[in-house]
Amino acid sequence: MAEPEILTVGLLLKRAYQSSKAAVDAALAPRGSSLSQWVVLEQIASRPDVSARALARVTYQTEQALGRLAMRLADRGLIERCSGPANVVGHRLTPEGRRLLAEATPVVHDVLSRELGVLGSGELGALRRLLESVAGRGEDHS
Repeated sequence: MAEPEILTVGLLLKRAYQSSKAAVDAALAPRGSSLSQWVVLEQIASRPDVSARALARVTYQTEQALGRLAMRLADRGLIERCSGPANVVGHRLTPEGRRLLAEATPVVHDVLSRELGVLGSGELGALRRLLESVAGRGEDHS
């Protein structure tokens, strides 16, 4: 791929992400939440007692950024931070966190359906495979 093409694709990826993130953030704002918070809640629900390090990795955040976000979520009563073996801090959703996640997930789905609705199911599947390929390569750099 020619260098200008790579730059164009990279900028389009960023623009698509920013557009979707802004739309989800706006839709979740009345619930006092954001896409970043929803992703963390969703990952904790999928991985009860997940460590901060693992949670940072799967949410593509630094451990410091994740720590600040987790503290805010804990202060709001959405997650519990609990000590595990070898002083590893684990994370669990509280009932309030589960409620917010259940309320926010259809909102996120609806927004992303609108954002990506211009793609047919075949195109969406192809885009997913391409992005998984690119995202998988990026994991080697963390």
